[in-house]
Amino acid sequence: MLRPLVVWIVLLCAGTAAWADAAADCEKSRDWPLKIRACTAVIAADPRAGWAFINRSWAYERNGQFQNALADGNKAVELSPRQPMAYVNRAAAHIALKDYDRALADTNKALQLDGNHTTAFVNRAYLYERLGERDRAIADYRRALQIDANKQYARDALKRLGAQP
Repeated sequence: MLRPLVVWIVLLCAGTAAWADAAADCEKSRDWPLKIRACTAVIAADPRAGWAFINRSWAYERNGQFQNALADGNKAVELSPRQPMAYVNRAAAHIALKDYDRALADTNKALQLDGNHTTAFVNRAYLYERLGERDRAIADYRRALQIDANKQYARDALKRLGAQP
């Protein structure tokens, strides 16, 4: 009961329009510092908003703040363990920190939750490349393109690896 009361007080104080703007920016903005600020505002109002941690983790990763991305990725997985993007974003932080074993575990978990998650296939293929498993990388890049033919990174990676899509 306390959490809804806190959210209501924040909404009352901040104004509904300001809250809606923060939520929209947290979810959709590609301006990474703005996204971080917006998600931080959402999290301040509702510390159990797993989706906001997922989005802020991604923004931190894109902004080069990998330890923050990992911390938010951990919180996102804790709050939203059935959301593949929680694992995909945490895997991206692990990749940036060169912790490939944990990144691989997270991409596999994301694919267990959603067997058609193109970003998880692309991330896992990238990991396989780093681990010297070329054939597995090619298979995952191809799978990503089967799901979404517009995944240009997968197409470029196959070309770089000397493989056909």
